[in-house]
Amino acid sequence: PPDLAVEILSRSTQHDDRTVKKAGYEQAGVAEYWLIHPERPLAEFYRLTGVSYSLVLPDEEGIFRSQAVPGFWLKPAWFWPDVGDPNPLPALRELGVI
Repeated sequence: PPDLAVEILSRSTQHDDRTVKKAGYEQAGVAEYWLIHPERPLAEFYRLTGVSYSLVLPDEEGIFRSQAVPGFWLKPAWFWPDVGDPNPLPALRELGVI
């Protein structure tokens, strides 16, 4: 199975993403399942513990650290800037990509 599955929620699919797909990924043994809402500040990170998913919260610095992708981390706040469209440059700088 894949190590990670990411779903971008929409009104038409969010019910299935939270139920059917989540159960399918869980049953298949996908290590992490992320749900990202594109229009409001909502990101959910699930990690497989045994045979079921547990919700994992970002740490006190607002950082989610993946175990499925070693060394990868992100700040969910990057997805929803206070003003205007998301700008990837600050996130890429923090990640050390640029």
